[in-house]
Amino acid sequence: MEIEVLYDGECPFCARFADMVAIRRNGGDVQLVNAREVPERVRALAERGVSIDDGMVVTMGGREYFGPDAMTALAQAADDGGVFSRLNRWVFGARWRARLFYPPMVLGRKLVLRMMGRRPIVS
Repeated sequence: MEIEVLYDGECPFCARFADMVAIRRNGGDVQLVNAREVPERVRALAERGVSIDDGMVVTMGGREYFGPDAMTALAQAADDGGVFSRLNRWVFGARWRARLFYPPMVLGRKLVLRMMGRRPIVS
């Protein structure tokens, strides 16, 4: 199954997570797309009420997932090996946990990006 992860390539947390997902994925292709390099896609998402600044977008199995739902989809599709995969699956594998942990992560991401002088993708 092909998986596409649309994420903020200038966010160190997002980029590292996306790399880990690509490395850990078994039995499928993971395409990483830096949202800062595809402004037309970001605009199209924004027109539908989806802000890439508030979460990554994962397309998998013909479906699109956003934010905590994207994390849950990735966690459920990940391989079982390694500490990262097991921790990721535990934290984000259940939708209720993803919805609990995701908002503070997004807030932390926004604060770090601001401290780094990086602008939001959607202004």
